[in-house]
Amino acid sequence: MIYLLLLSLIGTLTTQSGMDIFVTLTVLTLLVQAIRKKGPEGWKLFSKMNLEAFWIFWVGVIALGFVLNGHFDGPLWKRLGEMRWILILYLMVSAYQYVKLDLEKTLKVVLGVGVFVSILSWVVSAVKGEDRVGGILNNPMTTAHSYSLVFLVLSGVFLYRWQQLLANNRKEFYAWFLSLAVMGITLVLTMTRGVWIALFAGVLVIAIALSWRLALAVLGMAIVFVGGLFMFWPKFHDRIMFAFNYQNNYDSERIILWKTNWMIFKDHPWFGAGYGQNYDLLGKYYAMQGLPEDQFTGHAHNQFLHMLAGTGIVGLICYLFIYFYFVGQAWKIFKSTWTSVYEKAVAIGIFGALIGFAFGGLTESNFEHAKVRMVLIFMWALLLYMRAKSNNCSDLKG
Repeated sequence: MIYLLLLSLIGTLTTQSGMDIFVTLTVLTLLVQAIRKKGPEGWKLFSKMNLEAFWIFWVGVIALGFVLNGHFDGPLWKRLGEMRWILILYLMVSAYQYVKLDLEKTLKVVLGVGVFVSILSWVVSAVKGEDRVGGILNNPMTTAHSYSLVFLVLSGVFLYRWQQLLANNRKEFYAWFLSLAVMGITLVLTMTRGVWIALFAGVLVIAIALSWRLALAVLGMAIVFVGGLFMFWPKFHDRIMFAFNYQNNYDSERIILWKTNWMIFKDHPWFGAGYGQNYDLLGKYYAMQGLPEDQFTGHAHNQFLHMLAGTGIVGLICYLFIYFYFVGQAWKIFKSTWTSVYEKAVAIGIFGALIGFAFGGLTESNFEHAKVRMVLIFMWALLLYMRAKSNNCSDLKG
């Protein structure tokens, strides 16, 4: 099972087909073991999250958006299939419980995976002659948003433990530092500005949570690093200045998408036009604005606006609730007196990653990418797994 989980993570960072295959195999293995009544003592296929009523409500809100507005083809159950990730979340928690995840070993493996896929991305992009590293996923935007989540979690672990490592195990300290540097270079080379902001926000939040001195050091290094790139790397300089000339480049298409999705929201304020239907309605709303038929179409390029147009105010509130619910869970685990050093380190890393992801969602509908969402599910499931362990420990010691 542990190998299937690892392959699922590698698939998530490399290929949609690989992700689908190994996640499916993980799920099937869990189902077979449940039918055979095999597995560790106390293991369950589905454990309560205390969110069951909320999931039903959220799916109901999305269903209502489709029914009220009718902007969809085919049976309703197929449209609601977009929410099957909730089931996957439960099963990932089950998989962690099944293998009794060893965080220390897992973190080292994930660090190795991060370095491996980063270097492979460099090679693939160099062979293809890409200006922006899109790598194995063949998409710089998806690469940036998915890899950044892993990078921020591992950065949190490193920042939590760096003093201990420097004092007791310098080889491991340098291994972590160099590995994160490799992953960081990959994220810079994707040339994805929204993710650059997300990385800065995520790392800074982690540092602030750990120490104000560390936060000031991170801020200072970020200023020097970005300033150096801006002054001495013309490509980076031009990429930054690109945003200040948005009227004359493809950033203007993002502005049009934001404006059009806002129009869709105003026409469907409470339950939206139907989850994902804002994409299909773009042509109609473009025509209303007198825009050409070949105007660029895509998701809203803003996760919050995407949810607002597709599921309305009520749907956006649901998204915000579940998202910041897990932000809160990460913080509680970090502050808990019953958690181990590695659990605290992972929790603060996930906390920073989720804050960074929210910033990344301002310029990209990042939750709508299946591969990116799967990385998020790995993280959410890990929080639920650690929470369950923490609760068991507190019960025993209480």
